[in-house]
Amino acid sequence: MMSFRSDFVVIMTRTAMSGGICVGAYDVVNEKMIRLLDNRAGRLTADAPYQIGEVYSMVYAERYNLIPPHAEDVAVYEAEYRGECPDDYFDGLVNDVTVFSVRLSELFDGKLHWESSGFILEDDLPGYSVQIATLQHPLMRDDDYFRSLGLGGRKRIKYVGEKPIRYLPMIIQPGVKIRFSLARFWDKGDGVKRAYLQISGIY
Repeated sequence: MMSFRSDFVVIMTRTAMSGGICVGAYDVVNEKMIRLLDNRAGRLTADAPYQIGEVYSMVYAERYNLIPPHAEDVAVYEAEYRGECPDDYFDGLVNDVTVFSVRLSELFDGKLHWESSGFILEDDLPGYSVQIATLQHPLMRDDDYFRSLGLGGRKRIKYVGEKPIRYLPMIIQPGVKIRFSLARFWDKGDGVKRAYLQISGIY
């Protein structure tokens, strides 16, 4: 199993999950999105130190048994806090990995299916589970979700960021950078496993 060493890993997001958190980061040295797990490739607990905007030196390896859709999963063997990422550098990094001015239907290589919420299916995977994008239409806050205000306004996306949704704007305007992610596959009882589209943060 190949391991990676990087002196510049930037924490991009913290997502609340049942039984723990999901931490997304970007390895600037190796130019890749990663999803941090503990040294045994287990889920991080809420007391994990990683906060958005922090920089770490890390040694990590891709998870031995990747579980779709989370192709970015890595086991972190060493992590040393290096300080805060300057705001202008962080903003530039987000900008560099953003896909601009798309429709919801174009996210994740256009592989999303929609009921009220969007999801991907096991037999048609995009090969990644995180995407930062700006939309062509606004999204309105609706309980724990954001709802599309464009064509097809019945579409909604659950917000799962660690920052409470009440502190986010009531409307996410077109052009705002949004971090989209895919949840674990889940069967809601009809025999079909779905990985639902989520919003884990805005920048």
